[in-house]
Amino acid sequence: MTLETIIILLLPILATVESNNNPSAIGDNGQAVGVLQIHPIMVRDVNRISGKAYTLQDRYSRVKSYEMATIYLKHYGKPNGEYLARLWVGGPDSNSQPATKKYWRKCESVIINQRGAE
Repeated sequence: MTLETIIILLLPILATVESNNNPSAIGDNGQAVGVLQIHPIMVRDVNRISGKAYTLQDRYSRVKSYEMATIYLKHYGKPNGEYLARLWVGGPDSNSQPATKKYWRKCESVIINQRGAE
């Protein structure tokens, strides 16, 4: 599977874990918002990587949040679901952080529940 395909499959899982798919969600004392709970630093990094001009308000848009996440994950990621999920929650050095394993287990739980619902 390609990196892009894995990202496409992973984004709804991340949205479930991050906000229960709520584009109006606000967390981390107001710093993380939207369906993917994007922080301002991520918006700045995505703009740097892509040369685009996403705004903090764009984090409330599911479409733009998915676009930003795709840019970020393609830039730092590799074609591995666990790697990408841990990257999302912990940043570029996240896969060396044991704490991000717990986040991956949450993602796995969503995957298992989705399969059971089919």
